[in-house]
Amino acid sequence: MSDCPGRVSGSRRLRADLVRKVAKQTAAVLELMHSAAIVHGGSFGPYFCPPAYSNILINYLDITASNTLLCISDHVTKWSDDQVYANFGKPETEQLVPEDGSPPGSHAPTEIVATIDNARLAHPSILQEDIIVIDFGQSFFMEHPPKEYQPAAPIHYASPEIRFESRISSASDIWALGCTIFEMRAGFPLFEPFLGSEVNIMKQMVETLGKPPEPWWNSFKERGV
Repeated sequence: MSDCPGRVSGSRRLRADLVRKVAKQTAAVLELMHSAAIVHGGSFGPYFCPPAYSNILINYLDITASNTLLCISDHVTKWSDDQVYANFGKPETEQLVPEDGSPPGSHAPTEIVATIDNARLAHPSILQEDIIVIDFGQSFFMEHPPKEYQPAAPIHYASPEIRFESRISSASDIWALGCTIFEMRAGFPLFEPFLGSEVNIMKQMVETLGKPPEPWWNSFKERGV
């Protein structure tokens, strides 16, 4: 979204009308997941489709602005390879060689490919104003939860219960959604993560929203007050 046609000139902030549209779509996806007893815990997966209700899927990931993507226009998906190269350039590749010089393992790619310059995607004819949400990399079925799990949400999107209780729920999803919508409209995170620690982020939360309820506040020993 940082380089999309809906970006306000000179800022990462999106146009107000586009933020409303994108925020509504993102919230609708989250509501659909919660109505199916799915806790995202963070980010969404690519090409989201309604889940099979016979299985309850839990996704402990990270809902962030970086994982909310604008869809490619339909006509672009029908381009030939030559059209793709003409618009985005030829792929820049590099052979993948392990440090010891041995051949890559059977599950490793033989080469890596550089990402496309986002500026090449910025033309309004290439992008739709509809979203997909990505990253189901740590999802699992509630019937078979992992024996050990550490929440993967970035610290400036993580809700207080993640920090104080190492617990993720649908409420954590909604907290991260709020942080994401703020960042889309403001052009900067609600809680600044640059060189920030978990304690620093918590102090920002207190400065912005007030102290958390007990027993969290009393257990926040590093608050310095």
